Amino acid sequence: DITERTGQRPLLIGTSASGSGNTTFSGVREKLRNVPVLLVFGTGQGLSPYLCDTFDFMLPPLRRFGSYNHLSVRSAVAIMLDRILGDW
Repeated sequence: DITERTGQRPLLIGTSASGSGNTTFSGVREKLRNVPVLLVFGTGQGLSPYLCDTFDFMLPPLRRFGSYNHLSVRSAVAIMLDRILGDW
């Protein structure tokens, strides 16, 4: 649908509570200026390795004060979107 509406394939950017990322929130903000982006958020069960292999980039997990990382997906989405979009 995104490709049909914009004429461009979106960058697929995944998130996960485990693992590490190969892009930053500010990096995603810069990418949004040039191409459409589709963000895929993982749940407590995680994302399938097959799906993760299709991503162009992965955002790092939200960690602040240690290794314990338990947020509802709704909360994580809100925080990540704020970090990406800020006061855009």
